Amino acid sequence: MTTFIKAEEQNYSLFNYVNMLNTEYDQLEESNKEIKEQIAKIDERGKLTMQEKIDLEKSLKDECQMLND
Repeated sequence: MTTFIKAEEQNYSLFNYVNMLNTEYDQLEESNKEIKEQIAKIDERGKLTMQEKIDLEKSLKDECQMLND
């Protein structure tokens, strides 16, 4: 009987530990998702900035061409 009770206590402890790990895993997954979304937003801003640079360069080249004519 004592062995059974000890085994049940150990099983309960292990069950709680697994639940804690699952909770931590879920939190880390959510954090990773948020970080990936932030990275995507930063990348998108970088692309917009690059596009703005390209547009500005084209505009300046057009203006130079107009002044040369």
